Amino acid sequence: MAALHEEKCIGCGRCFKVCPRGVLELVGLNEDGERIRMDLDDDEDEEYEKKVMTIAHQELCIRWYAA
Repeated sequence: MAALHEEKCIGCGRCFKVCPRGVLELVGLNEDGERIRMDLDDDEDEEYEKKVMTIAHQELCIRWYAA
C-alpha cells in the first residue's frame, strides 16, 4: 500500500479489518485537520470531527492485491 485518499475515507474501518499485517491505523481529525490518536476502547469521539485511516507501518505491507 503506497497511499490512501484521506479525503475520500469515511472511517468505516473495513480496510483495517482485512489487513492481517497491522499496516493501517484509524485516527481522528480535529476541526483544524490535525491528526489525533484514537483510543479504540473509548467511545468518546468529542475531540475529533472525522475518523480517517492512515498508513502507520508501510514497511509491513506485503502488497497483496485481489484481481
